[in-house]
Amino acid sequence: MLGNKLLVLALAALVLPACSTGPIDATFNYELVDFEDMQVPWVGCTIDQATGTQTNPNCSPSPPVIFRMDARVRDVNTEAPANNIRVWFTSPYSDVYLLPQEVLEALNVPSGGDWDQVIDRGEIWAEFSGRFDGNYRPTYHEGWTDRRGVASVWVWVNTMPTDESGAPLQTQVQVSIASDTTALRLQGGA
Repeated sequence: MLGNKLLVLALAALVLPACSTGPIDATFNYELVDFEDMQVPWVGCTIDQATGTQTNPNCSPSPPVIFRMDARVRDVNTEAPANNIRVWFTSPYSDVYLLPQEVLEALNVPSGGDWDQVIDRGEIWAEFSGRFDGNYRPTYHEGWTDRRGVASVWVWVNTMPTDESGAPLQTQVQVSIASDTTALRLQGGA
């Protein structure tokens, strides 16, 4: 009788760890789908290189830009979406922030007038929700894929890096899983 109970406990100890519901690290047979480079509608002010001042004193850099970034993870062999895979997003530039969904709340824009043009362009208007507590680091976000194999983060471009003339430089958002890494390259300009 005691032997049967020990056998049942031993089997349960082997089976229960396989029932983990948390995100898992990707194995060698998973990959990230590559991103296309993205043009960010952000412009800076031209700097006179001889004096170091703006060529147009009335110029002000573009306001912040926000967009949703979706990372897709799939099985290498079947191209099926991979669910519940841990994904890391990293921004090497300190003024490009990575925000989880809980931080932002989309606003409903009124219909009619100029607002119809905003809706037609697909613009998203959002505000900070104030519902995020925790160990938040603005240039790093860790998430996991949903049943469609997608992990999302909001990218808030406060400013783009610029060269000595004030022109925006390219930056990136690096996306990693345990078995693969890729990057979304961001290029500023109108």
